Amino acid sequence: YNCSFCASKKLVSSYSRRDPLAVLEEIDFYRREKNVRHFTFYDDALLHRPEKYVKPLLREIIKRIWEINLHTPNGLQIRYIDKEMAKLFFESGVKTIRLSFETSNKERQKDMDSKVSNNDLEQALANLEAAGYDRKEIAVYIMMGLPEQDESEFKDSVNYVYNLGAKNSISSF
Repeated sequence: YNCSFCASKKLVSSYSRRDPLAVLEEIDFYRREKNVRHFTFYDDALLHRPEKYVKPLLREIIKRIWEINLHTPNGLQIRYIDKEMAKLFFESGVKTIRLSFETSNKERQKDMDSKVSNNDLEQALANLEAAGYDRKEIAVYIMMGLPEQDESEFKDSVNYVYNLGAKNSISSF
């Protein structure tokens, strides 16, 4: 999405994806050989092209009935969290969920190319809750210090997320 506040394009020169089966084999190796039970995806684009990458991976983890926990500390693109994705998360053992939201201000959302809307967040939270998550377990990234952002916009966003029952996670622009 080429967000102005994201450092990824400055830190990494290109975007690449691994085959889901290769990721699955790596998880299986560390699970069997090293007794690792917690796996973290530090991937800003984990949900991009979900039918080709993350959904097949999660389906395979579910099939294998592994006792592992998955974590996604980077902000996930909430538009991809449909009912199926939420169910796959829950059944595969995703324990840590962080959602990218930035702001509840509709004008700023438009300025940010409408990457996400308030309705998108509400729907993602509803899907995750229906899959079995408690909203208090889910953190939502809110941006503080966006260009020309005043204190009230920031507070409104924090209150919005709080009123939806999720945790606020503050990120500085």
